[in-house]
Amino acid sequence: MLENFITNLSHWILGISGGNIMWVAFYAGLFVALMTSMGAFLAIFSHQIPEKGVDFSLSFAAGVMIVAAFTSLILPAIESTGSFTPAAIGIALGLLLIATIDKYTPHEHLVKGYEGPKELRDKLKMVWLLVFAS
Repeated sequence: MLENFITNLSHWILGISGGNIMWVAFYAGLFVALMTSMGAFLAIFSHQIPEKGVDFSLSFAAGVMIVAAFTSLILPAIESTGSFTPAAIGIALGLLLIATIDKYTPHEHLVKGYEGPKELRDKLKMVWLLVFAS
């Protein structure tokens, strides 16, 4: 059943894209993003799901994104360079960038509260005010 769904979906995407590889990539990426968002929204906005269900939904969404990154980014990088080294450097730089952003960018958690440099706490409130006023 799942195989038929994927086959029909791929034929549909090829049909609406006219065979143009850029449109195929766009529609396939849009599909993956929508499916990941559905899993994440289910976990975030449903208050009656037990904690294990929320964990499962978020894990599923993260797993889909890991598979998408691996099959759409990492494998093609290895194939095009013939080596894992450039892809590994890119992965390491991405991890370093995300860790740096997490450490130095103030952000709010629903349960944990404010996290980030203390001197930026009031500025974060101003940013949210500007975001909601826009």
